[in-house]
Amino acid sequence: MKSFALVLALFSSSQALASAACQDLFYTVQERLETVGIEYPALLRSVSLLNPYVLNGQMTPRWEDFNQLKTLLEAVRATKEKASSERLDLVSKILEDLPASIKPRTLLGNIASAQKLHTQTNKYEPTEYELKLMYQFMIGQLNRELPSHVRLPIARLPLDPRRKSMTQPVRELMSTMEKTTERLFESTGHKSYEEYEKFIRAHEDPHVRKAVEMIDKNQIEIIIRRPESGRFWIPKVGFQNQYVTGRSRGFFDKDLRQSAEARLVGLMETSEHASGLKQYRSLDSEVMPKYATLRPSPESGIVYSRTATEQYGADFYVLRLKNIDDRLTWTTGDSLLRGWDKRALQGWGDTFTPWKFRLLMVPFLVQAIAVKTLESARPDQLGTVKYNPSHLHPYWETQIFGPLTLKHVEKFEFTSQPPSGAFLRELLDAGIPIRDARQSPPVDWNPTLEDLATARAAVL
Repeated sequence: MKSFALVLALFSSSQALASAACQDLFYTVQERLETVGIEYPALLRSVSLLNPYVLNGQMTPRWEDFNQLKTLLEAVRATKEKASSERLDLVSKILEDLPASIKPRTLLGNIASAQKLHTQTNKYEPTEYELKLMYQFMIGQLNRELPSHVRLPIARLPLDPRRKSMTQPVRELMSTMEKTTERLFESTGHKSYEEYEKFIRAHEDPHVRKAVEMIDKNQIEIIIRRPESGRFWIPKVGFQNQYVTGRSRGFFDKDLRQSAEARLVGLMETSEHASGLKQYRSLDSEVMPKYATLRPSPESGIVYSRTATEQYGADFYVLRLKNIDDRLTWTTGDSLLRGWDKRALQGWGDTFTPWKFRLLMVPFLVQAIAVKTLESARPDQLGTVKYNPSHLHPYWETQIFGPLTLKHVEKFEFTSQPPSGAFLRELLDAGIPIRDARQSPPVDWNPTLEDLATARAAVL
């Protein structure tokens, strides 16, 4: 089998898992192979760098671990493609003569023994399970290139119970925000949302009617921006907030942001400040919001300002609204400053507004329709709703609570480099349309045959 030509590479795992004696025998075999023109220096270096504690599922893989495994897998495939059948037969003969003490099964047995010493647990930190699972998937890809008796053991990871446990807290938060908006609704100048909806739908102003039509026809898109470096991580762990990543391209301060968010979700009334904040901070970090922006669709005729949020990245992920609308909120502008207000909630605009109340956007869209830009849109002068003007901002913000992954993406737009390699393959496999947003409005983008070939050959 051609795969036998690669068995030698696995012996470098003995650097961490086998004895010095096995290392001596390994180098002897290497010399024998080199005498017949078989050299694997790059491949050997790649294997020797694999972390045994990542292999057995004990440690969470880093970017370096994924890159080392990717390099190894690519080298394995390249070696198989280049080697002649005659040379591989000679390698197989040399390997058959190896002493039983350094047969691949023995060395791989050491890896398996180390794996058994590590007791797996189902208590995971955010993204830990996803990263470990993806790494084991890549080990599986490598194993498919190797004969069965020299494959690396696959760590069996217990299922992550966090996914199911996040559903209820998200529902409870949304319920709290809906009740808070209803309680404060008279601050709009209307007694209830039902009364307001009846009023706004009966309005005769053409701009109001246009705004209602935009909302009814979903001519509003939810955009999450990320840098191009996110193309490596997003297919693996989805979109994460600063509590998980430990960084932000906006304001980064875990304590202050959590304090603001606790108020914005309605858990921190003045009389319940300490208990509400404690309750919010006890939530799983992935329950807490991921921030995005609201963009009128091209059909609306309203211009969207890219520059207001350009610090968040060159890639646009347009989210599938129907998959997130039951855990989506919005604010007309940046929410952080209003969240820092220590006073009791004064009105509906002091909180995250659940998506079910989205017709409250109409008074703001009226001016946007008139001037054909969403930037700094203010409530119309028709007396349709009352609002605190200090909350206005050049862009509109949305917040998504709970897990958010590539499966929630409806389309992908790039403003700099087109997707390629493994990321392009992920988008294609997920059926996500790709658009070139280097021009406005964005246009459909299709990969070339060369792009497709590279993507299909890429290591995920």
